[in-house]
Amino acid sequence: VGMGEAFSAVADDAAALHYNPAAMASIPRLSAVFTHAEHVASSSLESGAYVHNFGRSGAIGAGFQYFAAGRITETADTTGLDRGEFSPYDMALSFGYAYRFSGLGVSALEGHSLGAVLKLVRQELFNRAETVAADLGFLSRGYLEGRFIASCDMWDATSGATRDVMCDGGSIMCARAAS
Repeated sequence: VGMGEAFSAVADDAAALHYNPAAMASIPRLSAVFTHAEHVASSSLESGAYVHNFGRSGAIGAGFQYFAAGRITETADTTGLDRGEFSPYDMALSFGYAYRFSGLGVSALEGHSLGAVLKLVRQELFNRAETVAADLGFLSRGYLEGRFIASCDMWDATSGATRDVMCDGGSIMCARAAS
């Protein structure tokens, strides 16, 4: 995505599940995306998402991401001898919901969207680790005849074994829609 994180303000397909869950409410009805990308040293990224917008009831989505780092040779620290190979990976399964405010009688909310994604995340390097993470998103209605849209998203708020909540990142974006 050449727009970087600004895509969170204009996501118009099932990729919204990843970039800004609130944008799932903007998808006309159904959307599916699948990606395969090969990287260096036999590493690859696979992802897919499906979103179904039910209109006034909101939109639901499901997706997956899988990054495989390929086979890596493990060597002993002091001798440099091969100790075998391992295959690190990251995997996430995502489930989301988004709602566009409409007809509630509160003009300040009209046309704005909120969304949330719950992710089950697994990572394996030498050991396996698992956690649950959440993404939250907001998408404004269009301003200035639909030319400006604001979005805000927070991703990877996780709760680990210590019960501390951590947020890896977030963004506030404005995008100028094509005229």
